[in-house]
Amino acid sequence: MQFTTMANKITVFTCLLTFWMIQANAQKNTITALAGHKGIWVVCGDALPKNFSYTLFRKKANADWVKIASINFPASKDALQAGYLNALRVSGNGITSLSDERLNALWDRLTSPVSANSPVEIGEDYALRQASGTAWYDAGADSAVNYTYKVQFIDPKKKEPIEFLSNNAIWPGRKFQADIKPLLVKPTRAGLYAEFEIADKGHMTTCKIYRRYYLRSDYEEINVRPIFTTRNGKLILLFNDETAVEKVPYAYMVLPLDAAGNPGDFSPEIKAFDVPQKSIAPSVVNFRAKSAEAEKAVRLSWKFVSNKNIVSVNVYKGLRYDGKYMKIATLGPNDTTYFDHNVKPIETYYYTVVLNGTYEQSPASPRIPGILKAINKNLFPPQDIRLFQKDNMVRLFWKKNETDTRAYYVYRGTGKAKIQQVGPVIITDSSVVAFTDTLPQVSTPTIFTYFIADENTSYAISPLSAGLVAYAQPPLPIPYELNVRRTAGNKALLLWPNLQRESSTVTGYMLYRRIVDNKGKEVEAIKPLWLKPLAAAINQYTDTTTAIAGNTYYYSLRSTGDNGSQSPASLEAGFKIDDDRPNPASNVRIFAAGNAIELRWDNPMGDKVKTIKILRALQGKKPQEIVQLNPGSEKYTDKDVVAGGIYYYSFIVQNDKGKLSSATPLLGIHL
Repeated sequence: MQFTTMANKITVFTCLLTFWMIQANAQKNTITALAGHKGIWVVCGDALPKNFSYTLFRKKANADWVKIASINFPASKDALQAGYLNALRVSGNGITSLSDERLNALWDRLTSPVSANSPVEIGEDYALRQASGTAWYDAGADSAVNYTYKVQFIDPKKKEPIEFLSNNAIWPGRKFQADIKPLLVKPTRAGLYAEFEIADKGHMTTCKIYRRYYLRSDYEEINVRPIFTTRNGKLILLFNDETAVEKVPYAYMVLPLDAAGNPGDFSPEIKAFDVPQKSIAPSVVNFRAKSAEAEKAVRLSWKFVSNKNIVSVNVYKGLRYDGKYMKIATLGPNDTTYFDHNVKPIETYYYTVVLNGTYEQSPASPRIPGILKAINKNLFPPQDIRLFQKDNMVRLFWKKNETDTRAYYVYRGTGKAKIQQVGPVIITDSSVVAFTDTLPQVSTPTIFTYFIADENTSYAISPLSAGLVAYAQPPLPIPYELNVRRTAGNKALLLWPNLQRESSTVTGYMLYRRIVDNKGKEVEAIKPLWLKPLAAAINQYTDTTTAIAGNTYYYSLRSTGDNGSQSPASLEAGFKIDDDRPNPASNVRIFAAGNAIELRWDNPMGDKVKTIKILRALQGKKPQEIVQLNPGSEKYTDKDVVAGGIYYYSFIVQNDKGKLSSATPLLGIHL
């Protein structure tokens, strides 16, 4: 193989893909969490922690915050290099040390007195961000768990603690799409030179290069430095494989990676040799698939047009005709049959074969379907079935009876009526299976019977199991026309219709009460008046515990049935025990009268007033009683005041029974 230099034919940028993707940003005082493929990257901010440190916390769901790291600025160039290598190692992104030239340039940039923020050219190089103190890779985060992160630091200018919360993150991250097209492979004096066009980079910020010996081995990552440049407005990826050996055929593919290390889809491969394509006969003829019940397999067979130049045969299988096909076997050049034992009965698979030559592959053969017929009978229904019922909710439990059982059917019927399947097919390989059903509403008591059948991997359905019985009752009627009558001594007599005449399912009643005081505040939450239901034949009750004046008592009723079931509550009915407190004073007026304050009001009508109490308060103080007046008084002059003060007044009326009215709202005046 003749090698020639390409150095004088192209001009490339020596920066990584992350460099041309970064744009200059203002300092971001935010924290961002990004899912990687083995953990979570946490970017704490752009400020370099030269005279402070970041403290990082994380939590999952409603758990407590847990401190996971203190992030500091590197103490030296060696510490920067070591931090970079460690970040690459724990994140699984390979280990490539910084060159002396780049390490010195980056260290000078970071330690410059005018550099307060992370350099823009490493904005999405999270390994360098961690090494320089502005990011952290959480390799201890569990997969499939949602995490939130918090960063704390002391602002060196304000000397105050600052705290930021991140977005939620869960790893592994999602694959992304990128359109990468092979362009060329050429030999050079330094190895094999390859180019790919990046038509659509998607989330790509860097990549890995994979190589294999064409048709002879699997792909493996190789240690080459990808370089990115633009040509005629197109983004080009190029690399030089210095480990390539002369006269050996290779194939290369590119694996795009985003900034967090998540992979995209591999690019198409590019072949590194120059031989005629399709120099072997196009695939096979008479390609057939047949069910082989005795071998529990699908038998594939074919014939060659010509087996000249064939070195092996690849067999591929897919679950859909136009879906993804996976290689399941590589056979010798003279093999014309293959048994696929990794199949399930009554399930369709699709097959194709490709012939491998010394340097090339034939086109894929036509795709054909194959199916294994049902081979296992199903003679025994599920066993050890149990039924539990609460109201109209039914729970069924049973155990898996045979190892090849794949699904279950639940049936329900009434009396001799035809049974019907309830719910979808239950597909599970669990050893214990549960099913929940809600009985339908009925107008008369009804017996329902449940049956279960299972289905094996040959899709054969077993006989029905023994029946299990559940009992459904009509819904309990809701009580109505609940009336409350006040009796002597402010007791409550409650009356309601006899619901047993309307429904035989009623076995009794439960009465509930709540209490509200004269200010509208609930002083007793709703609760039953007794522990056991009243008999269904009783339709009245006297509540003798109503005694507090001013309270309003509200009652509701529920009918009860078997097993402690209850109907919804009736509408509330209630009554109020009259409060014998006097009415408060009304029409209160306040006037300034020289160095005194004159008060005027109207006494309540119809109440036997004994005393009028006047209360006074200074601004911000509690009201204090200043005088008691006889019931005929309707004005008062307060001389115990000082000019410039602010005073507030309130009035309380006391009747001849010693009961006090509510206080009037405070009314103020500036003297």
